[in-house]
Amino acid sequence: MTPPLKKHCSERRAESLAHRAIRLGFINIAIYLTPLEARVIRALAPRSEVVDVIACTLEEAFRTRKTQVFHVNFTVRKFLRGSKRVFRRLARRAVDFDFVSLLQFLFRKQGFYPATDILHRAAAKGATDCVRFLLSLHNTQDPYVLEQAALFGSITHFERVRCSGSFAITPRCVGQAVRSCRFELVLHLFTNFRLTDSETMAHAAIAAAEDAPLETVRFLLGRRVPFDASCLTIAALRGRTRVLKLLLKAGIVPDRDAITPALLQGRADIIEVFLNHSSAINEAFAPAALVGGHPAIVKLFLDYGVKFSPGLRERFSHFFE
Repeated sequence: MTPPLKKHCSERRAESLAHRAIRLGFINIAIYLTPLEARVIRALAPRSEVVDVIACTLEEAFRTRKTQVFHVNFTVRKFLRGSKRVFRRLARRAVDFDFVSLLQFLFRKQGFYPATDILHRAAAKGATDCVRFLLSLHNTQDPYVLEQAALFGSITHFERVRCSGSFAITPRCVGQAVRSCRFELVLHLFTNFRLTDSETMAHAAIAAAEDAPLETVRFLLGRRVPFDASCLTIAALRGRTRVLKLLLKAGIVPDRDAITPALLQGRADIIEVFLNHSSAINEAFAPAALVGGHPAIVKLFLDYGVKFSPGLRERFSHFFE
């Protein structure tokens, strides 16, 4: 008996979603967030919009599910290889949550080489594992990396970054540590390192006047950091009355640059601190108080016995009625 001829299959097989996406010029994205609980996010978009769709979809996944990313699979790799914008956005998002495995995937599987701005971002975000991986790629001695790590304010993060790249502690680095508002890091630096040069001390003093908490300012005064009149000016411009009192009690003499802006801006609280803790305000500042046009400042001057000349009283008579 002759065997039957093979039936020629002319029927088209059911097309999968991935094949249909490729055929229609679309792209299919699969993101596996955990090995136990896999979540698939698919986005179909025209070629002209595919970059933004991929980046937005992945960023939304990172925002909603802050778990370790083990694998990211792009169905159409050749299409993505021509555009690095998606990879840059993914790298920035990876360092935000310290997803070093995602950075390793982008570098080893996709051929994406992160730029130094990603390294700086990782240092500022406290992404220690990402910083160590990026330093192994760049092999740089850029001091800005350690400065950003100091601004994050963690001793553990700072020391790991410093040892990973063999960075030297610069004056700007000390200033950023003071600005981080973490007293523990400032105490660590001044206790374990010899920070005595004038430039380092100047950066620490200015940073303390700008943003440091009162505890840090007291500590730096105890370490004989040379605060000067410019620090009073910065504290006055920022409205830091408690820091201003502490510096004035330490014997720092204010100059005209520290007092005049507060007069013109009508900062009665700042002027009252100067009047209570310093004898720098006298008759020479009376014209600036009147020109500023703030009755509260004029009243403070009169209450504290600052004299106004007859000519000023006649010219600005409405303040003395």
